[in-house]
This record gives sequence, structure tokens and C-alpha cells, in this order.
Amino acid sequence: MLEALQVRNFQCHSKLSIEFDEHVTTIIGPSDVGKSSVIRALRWACTNNPSGDAFIQDGKTRCGVRLKVDGKTVERMKGVGENDYKLSGKAYKSFGANVPEPIANFLNLSPVTWQGQHDSPFWLAETAGQVARELNAVVNLESIDVALQSVNKMVAKGRARQEAATERLRDTQERLEGLGWVEEARDDMGELEAAHSQYEGTSASFARLYSLYAEAFQEQLQLDLMQRAWQVASGVESYGAAAVASQDAVDRLSGIIEEVEGLPDTEAPDMLGVDIAFEKMEQAQMDFRELQVTVLRCKEVRQFRVRGVAAALEAAAELAEELEGRCPLCGAETGDLT
Repeated sequence: MLEALQVRNFQCHSKLSIEFDEHVTTIIGPSDVGKSSVIRALRWACTNNPSGDAFIQDGKTRCGVRLKVDGKTVERMKGVGENDYKLSGKAYKSFGANVPEPIANFLNLSPVTWQGQHDSPFWLAETAGQVARELNAVVNLESIDVALQSVNKMVAKGRARQEAATERLRDTQERLEGLGWVEEARDDMGELEAAHSQYEGTSASFARLYSLYAEAFQEQLQLDLMQRAWQVASGVESYGAAAVASQDAVDRLSGIIEEVEGLPDTEAPDMLGVDIAFEKMEQAQMDFRELQVTVLRCKEVRQFRVRGVAAALEAAAELAEELEGRCPLCGAETGDLT
């Protein structure tokens, strides 16, 4: 409850103090003595309205209003570089036409609380709608109107979103109906992947078979060379046997020559031709030993070729079993792969 008011340098009042009755206080007096200024000072202290500094008394640099409400004091000061409030001695800064929140919460007043000198009394001149709004503000029914307006806006937005979602759902269903080919494409893709997997397996088998074939071909070439070498070796072997026989004959002849040289008055025959034949025999023996080594290598190569041909035939049989007589890509008959 408002208990007292003190005014200093506000319009026509240099210093004024009023004690309010707990029920009704009436201010009376002749014109231009400052009755309205009292109400204006009270309103200015509570609402920071009117703004500006035109209400500061002429010749003064600051003005102030102090209220006593429910045993606490509220002070409002305005001057050059000064725009302050105080609540029970605690200072607050005011910016523009705003009342500091702690002050506004303590006073708990609104514009509807005030009625000017020339305002229509008791809202009799107002329209029914305006009176309803004023009453709503008095009993805080305005929050209900604000809530209803917010709810109506939310409902309108919800309906708009629902319509948009329905439209998107309709478009999606239409697009989904046009995507029936996806299932068929998925089946085709599965068959294609299976064919590709089979193709990779066949390619690997073919690569293995080709490798075996290449190895067998190389071994066949080596075998042909070894066979020709064998034929040469057969001739050399005969020559070697003859060389061995010649060696035996030379040995016997050398023995006879030695015996003849031991006889008196006996001239030894010329052995130059025999020495040359002996050197050729020794060379033939060396060639024969090398040929024996070559023959052994040929036998090993032949055995390796036999094993390679067997592995190639086995791989060809496995590939023929996998293909079942037809190419997995073109469907043509493969024939006998072995």
C-alpha cells in the first residue's frame, strides 16, 4: 500500500510531502497549484513516464521522487548524467524509459492502474471490447487471451505442416508406385553377381590350366632337344666303345713297343700317329662322360614332363566338370578339354 510521497524540484513543486490515508486520499485546491503534478510525479516514479527532462523545475539540474510502499522506500532521481532508482537504499540504473526489473516487480503496477485528469471516468466512454481488454488487464486475463492466440497460431501452423506432410506423403506414394522395377532389377543384379562369380572362378581355372599348358609346352621343347641329344649320345656312345677298344689296343701296342725297344739292334717304329689317336681317344672319353650327365638330365626332364602332363590333364578334367560342357558366358559347347 502507498503510504507517503515526497517530491523535490518536479515541475511547480520545489519540495512537497504527502501522507496517504489507508483508504482514500483526496487532493483538492485551486487551479495551477500542482494537483495534477502530484499524480504525474507519482506516475513518473512508478512507470518512468513521461520520458525526457522537461519536468525538471526551471533553474534546477535534477529532480527526485520518493515513495513509501509497504514499509519500503522507492526513489527515482533524474539529472544531468543521472538516471537512477533506489529500492530501500540499493541503487539501480535505468535505461531509457524502462523501470529496473526489481523495482517493477516490487510495485507491480501497469498502465491500466493510472487514469488521467481528462480520461473518461470508469471506462463509460470506452467500447465494450476496450472495456473487456482493460478488465482483462486488471485481473490478468490478458495472459489467457495471449495463450489462446498462441494456441490458435500453433494449431494453424500444425494444420499447415499436416497439409504439407500429406502432400509429401502423396508424392512419395506416387514415386514409390513408379519404382516397381527396382525388385526386378534387384533379382537381375543377383543373377548377374552369381554369373560374375562363376566367371571369376572359370577365369581362375583357365589361368591355372593355361599355366600348366605353358609349362608342359616348355617341357615338350626340352624333351625334343633331349631326344635329339640322346640320338647324338647314342652315336657318341658307339664311338666311345670303339675308343675304349682302341685304348686297349694302344695299351697292348705300347707294351710290345717297350719290349721291342729292349731288344738289341732293333729300331722302334714311329708312334706319332698313335699319340694323336690316343689324344683323340681321351677327348672322346671326356665327351662321353659329359654326354652321360646330359642323358641323366634328360631322364629327369622327361619325368617332370610326365608329371606336368598328368597335372594339366587333372586340371582340365576339373574345369570340364565345372563348366558341364558349356561356356558360362556365351553358352557354347566347350568340347573335350583334355
